[in-house]
Order: sequence, then structure tokens, then C-alpha cells
Amino acid sequence: MAELKINGSVEETKETILAGGAGATVVFTVTKDTPGNYTIEIGEQTDEFTVSAHASALNWSAIGGGIAAVVVVVGIVAASLWTRRKGASAV
Repeated sequence: MAELKINGSVEETKETILAGGAGATVVFTVTKDTPGNYTIEIGEQTDEFTVSAHASALNWSAIGGGIAAVVVVVGIVAASLWTRRKGASAV
């Protein structure tokens, strides 16, 4: 039985039956979304992998703030143009 541990906790196990003297490749696929360092163990073999924060992750607060800023600027420009036109037509 092959047992995959991540950070000391069993993540998955796979049972493989082999003839005497035979070997096999056992494949584990792991997906981690939380950024950080992970230690993996299978039997006495260990290794590590790192999950980085997504550079392309959307920051909705920043996007919303940017949209709001654009709306405010457009509003100010529109009000300014409207005031100038109204003042010019009054003369």
C-alpha cells in the first residue's frame, strides 16, 4: 500500500498488488489552493512543493474603487462641460 502524506497527514492511499520481484509506478495527483509550503511523504521518501499566491487573482475592492474613481471623474467633467455650456448660452 502506498500512502501519501502532506504535512504529516494522510492525504490519499493506493493499494497495488504485484507479483514477486515486480515493480509498479503509483501516481498521486494533489491540488492545493492555499498558498504555502507543503511537505510530502511516500514511505521514506520526502519532498516539498510551494503554492504561490495567484498573481492574476482579481482584487475586487481595487477594481470597484477604480471604477468608482472613473465614474466620479466622468461626472465632474460632464458637470463642468454642462456648466460652461449653460454659462455660454446665458451670455
